[in-house]
Amino acid sequence: HIVVGVVFSVFASNFSQFGGLAHDPWIVGTASLGAIVLLFLTGLESSVSEMKKVGKVSVCVATLGMLGPLVLVPIGLLGLSAFNLIEIDTQAAFFIGAALTATSVGIPAQIFAGEGISKHRLSQTVIGAGVADDIGGVTLLSVLRGVLADGGVDVLTVGMILAKAIGFLIAGIGLGQLIARPLAKLITVVNDSHGMQFVLVFALMGVYASLAELV
Repeated sequence: HIVVGVVFSVFASNFSQFGGLAHDPWIVGTASLGAIVLLFLTGLESSVSEMKKVGKVSVCVATLGMLGPLVLVPIGLLGLSAFNLIEIDTQAAFFIGAALTATSVGIPAQIFAGEGISKHRLSQTVIGAGVADDIGGVTLLSVLRGVLADGGVDVLTVGMILAKAIGFLIAGIGLGQLIARPLAKLITVVNDSHGMQFVLVFALMGVYASLAELV
């Protein structure tokens, strides 16, 4: 279904009548909800204790995963430009390379879940690397945007972005461990049906998504 989605998006982009779909509120809302649910399911397949065990390895994998496109993509694009195969400047080449450092942690997590290997150490390493890569990718893009727009880097702004990303991750995990179980027990006393549990989980997912949007 991932391949079908990619193929359809390329096909639809060639027709003017589909051009407004990307800005349609219903389409945007549905896509956003789908992304939130996918990442939430990724969290359900992950264990904080297991993620801690593979933390160092995940950071190393994420670092290499960021350096690869950040270095190789500009070299390749500038090489093609040198042979007059494409027209691109140095800044644009590095910006494209930085954009390609971003990964979608939800896709491999979904594949791991489908294969029943989400709890394996390798799977946890990949998911952890995806989280670290997202934080690094956002920070890197903010740095390059500052360079391209203003000709320099605002260290304070970059530091704030990095601090908010890491802080939200740590606070989110800590808050979840602090309130999720007591709240679940309280809800169970009132109503222990599966429907009520689903409502609680969906509500927590919405709260976290809203807080992430604010951050």
